[in-house]
Amino acid sequence: MAIFSFLTWPLALMGLIVVGFRTMMNDVDDPIGHRMLGPRTITPVYDFIIVGGGTSGAVLANRLTEDPDTRVLLLEAGSDGSYLSEVPAFPFLLWNTEMDWHYFSEPQSDSCLAFQGSRCVWFRGKMLGGSSALNGGVYARGNPKDYDNWERLGNSGWSWQDVFPLFRKSEDFKKRDNRGGIALTSAEMKGFFT
Repeated sequence: MAIFSFLTWPLALMGLIVVGFRTMMNDVDDPIGHRMLGPRTITPVYDFIIVGGGTSGAVLANRLTEDPDTRVLLLEAGSDGSYLSEVPAFPFLLWNTEMDWHYFSEPQSDSCLAFQGSRCVWFRGKMLGGSSALNGGVYARGNPKDYDNWERLGNSGWSWQDVFPLFRKSEDFKKRDNRGGIALTSAEMKGFFT
C-alpha cells in the first residue's frame, strides 16, 4: 500500500500538468506575436505567394521581406500554434491534435510492426513553423557530401561551400554565459561543423 500511495501523488500531479498543458494548447490566440491578417488587410496583388507556413515557407517569406518593397503572402492551413509549440520539451502534447496532419506511413515489412497495419504514425505540423514546431525544434543541416554530390550531378550552386553560408545566415544560436542557468555549448564551437 505504501508503494501505491508513493506512486499515486506523482502520477496524479503529472496528470494535472498534462491536462493543464492540453488546455493551454487550445489557446491559439496569437501566442507567438504574429500579426494575423483579416480579410480586409489582404490585398489583391503580391510579388510572391508562399503556400505553407512551415519551416522553409516561413524562412523564405522572411528572406523575401528583407526588401521592404516586396509584398509577400504566406498561407498556412493550420493555426498560429500554441504556447506548447514554443516549448521544445513538450511537442508530444501536440501530436494527434488539430496541429498535426495525422499522417501514417505506408505499410512496412521491417518496422512499425507493433502498429495497426504495420503503418507508423508520421507526425507532421499543421501550424506556423510546421513540423519543426511539432518535433521540438530539431534541426540538422545535412551531410556536406550530399550537397557536393548534387552539384556534381549538375545542380550548380548546391555545393556545401555554396549552401553553408546560407545555413549560417538562417541560424540564430546565441552563446550565453552561465549565470545560474544552463550552460549551452554548440557542436560548432568545438569545430565539428566549420
